[in-house]
Amino acid sequence: MTKSVKNNLICLFCGFLVAVVIYITAYFTCNNEYVLPSPLKILEKFFQTLLSLSFYKALFSTLLRVVIAFIISFILGAIFGVLAYRYKWFSGVFGVIVGLLRSLPVLAVLLIILLFTNRSFAPVVVCFLSLFPIIYTAVYTSLKGVPNDLKIMCTVYKIPVKKQVFSMYIPQILPKILLDAGGAFSFGIKLIVSAEILANVYGSVGGILQEASIYTLTSDLFALTLIVCILGVLVEFMAKLLSEKAEKRLV
Repeated sequence: MTKSVKNNLICLFCGFLVAVVIYITAYFTCNNEYVLPSPLKILEKFFQTLLSLSFYKALFSTLLRVVIAFIISFILGAIFGVLAYRYKWFSGVFGVIVGLLRSLPVLAVLLIILLFTNRSFAPVVVCFLSLFPIIYTAVYTSLKGVPNDLKIMCTVYKIPVKKQVFSMYIPQILPKILLDAGGAFSFGIKLIVSAEILANVYGSVGGILQEASIYTLTSDLFALTLIVCILGVLVEFMAKLLSEKAEKRLV
């Protein structure tokens, strides 16, 4: 285990410990099981959920939506990011569109999309509209960050475009792309779950959360939320490790 990995794990553990201490303090201060259930009850529900087959079916359904939205966002974001880097006029025009997408209110967009599509697919569209600007910006800024010395060298020595792409551009932008992609995927999980709750999607993590809310199953709510948070943190952690490995190879 490398020093970097150890440091990341220590940071994760310390962050988790601080969160636990804050929650325990809030629990004893509030002293209301309906508002803040005991940590032991949450832990019990946490493991019960992890042992439930129905939860994994719901998780698969949710993650499938995230993967679909992420893949579409990544492909289109990469294509338009390259075009924006290659053509300045395209960057100016498309930058306005990306800015508009960033400012879209998720709830309003979801309600509009539900008029034209079914409840199962609507969260995917909402997630795509939110992830696409992130991926596009990551690709565009990464390409803009490639050192000018390397570009000049490629021009002087007339290095073929294909070789430039695989030997210079991809290695240079890969660390940042991996890091931003991990953050985008983690954000996509939380966004899809939220959209599933709003759209009342049956057989999903969001659907289970909504059902727990309706029947005031506070412990279930906290346990499911904890699982979603851990999943998002793990995705970002893995992306960070991959980004660091790519950066070391670059050096």
